[in-house]
Amino acid sequence: MAYLLEFLLFLSPFALFALWQRLNPGREVAGAVVWLLLAGVGCGIAGAVWYARSVRIEAGAIYVPAHVGPDGRVVPGHTVPPK
Repeated sequence: MAYLLEFLLFLSPFALFALWQRLNPGREVAGAVVWLLLAGVGCGIAGAVWYARSVRIEAGAIYVPAHVGPDGRVVPGHTVPPK
């Protein structure tokens, strides 16, 4: 059921825009809004590229998931270099 909620949350901005277009048939989106949208998309892409380049895992590394250690503490997930 959670996937349905996520899907509806994903679709809500598109539905609201369609509703706005329906209620304002002759009105166009302002040029400033288009530029702000493009700037936001550009920042999102730049952030994704920066994150992808800053978080690297060595080729062949093995991921060890989080687990409870022998002393009862949670050991966070980490990678182990290839052997």
